Amino acid sequence: MKDFNYYQPTEIRFGCGRVKEVGEVVAKYGKRCLLVTVPVFPAIEPVVEKIKVSLKDAGIEFAHFDGVIPNPTTESVTAGTRIARAHRADVVLGVGGGSSMDTAKAIAVEVTHEGTCWDYIWSSEKQPTLKTLPIVAVSTTSGTGSQVTQVAVVTNPSVKYKSAIFNSIIYPRTAIVDPELMLTVPEHITASTGFDTFTHAFESYLHCNASPYTNMLAKEAINLVAQYLPRAVKNGRDKEARIAMAWADTLGGLSIANVGVTLPHGIGMAMGGIYPWVMHGEALAVMYPAFTRYTYPSAVEQFATVGRILNKDLEEESDEVAAKKSCDEIDRFLKEIGMWLSLKGLKIPEGELPKLSEASLVLPDYKNNPRVATEEEVLELLKKSYQR
Repeated sequence: MKDFNYYQPTEIRFGCGRVKEVGEVVAKYGKRCLLVTVPVFPAIEPVVEKIKVSLKDAGIEFAHFDGVIPNPTTESVTAGTRIARAHRADVVLGVGGGSSMDTAKAIAVEVTHEGTCWDYIWSSEKQPTLKTLPIVAVSTTSGTGSQVTQVAVVTNPSVKYKSAIFNSIIYPRTAIVDPELMLTVPEHITASTGFDTFTHAFESYLHCNASPYTNMLAKEAINLVAQYLPRAVKNGRDKEARIAMAWADTLGGLSIANVGVTLPHGIGMAMGGIYPWVMHGEALAVMYPAFTRYTYPSAVEQFATVGRILNKDLEEESDEVAAKKSCDEIDRFLKEIGMWLSLKGLKIPEGELPKLSEASLVLPDYKNNPRVATEEEVLELLKKSYQR
């Protein structure tokens, strides 16, 4: 067994009904809270109101920033930061999917540091310090795992570049994962975020720095997604499926926090930065058919394992055959959850694929893939993904 490290400072409170504890949790870290959410709509209004009551009952004074957008931008983070400063917030509470939690993390940095959150992305010489406000996360989708990671993904529209703050300072102090909050998530968002969970687990399993600990978490997450995501997509009120997916999402987050992701995420981040209307899960799903066929010969054992999870009949096959057939099984799974997509269908101009392939290698994720791609190879993968 090779040497490895594993680090996870976030307290996880998992289970149905745990959202009622949010006031008690926030009170451990401050008395003046910035609540961060998307604009409130009917499906999440009861959740937000329940959280506000819990904060009030705990004696927390709070201001509400409800300007979170999909693929959060530097401008949306700064808008939230203004409210945090005016309120003199001493703790930030992110409630929602990855966009809300990432926005909360970025605000916690920007409100306590000079400049903007963009000055503190992973590639910058400046990095967040201990001045960063404590963060509490309440997840309402099963996808990004942001409630247990040290990552806050942000897009800078001025340069059409999507990057991230990556620093252990922004691990949430506490994550509340209440599967009951996910019962009203729409079908396509369930599928898109759920496939993101699959990719987090799969790519950390493939990653060159994978460890026995993260492999254990990742394989369990893949098992859960394979069994329960189709059920959650078919019936959003399926409580057993929502519980399983909430746990799979958390396991995926615990995996990538300690290992990371590979080639598809670099491409997906570039895609989201240039074409912000594309959901992160969509960007990953559209690349997977080409990605799996490109990568499986360099990771036969891992692909064979995942193929057998998706199709038990592959238990009788050799690793080489099971690995090759795993690509077809992942295709079938994408079709089953309604995520069989094309770049053309996502309204990405065919003439801009060279620009996208170049941007896909800006982040270092591709270097962690079992087979390291060149820009020309990424372009070929994009071309194969353009039309289906």
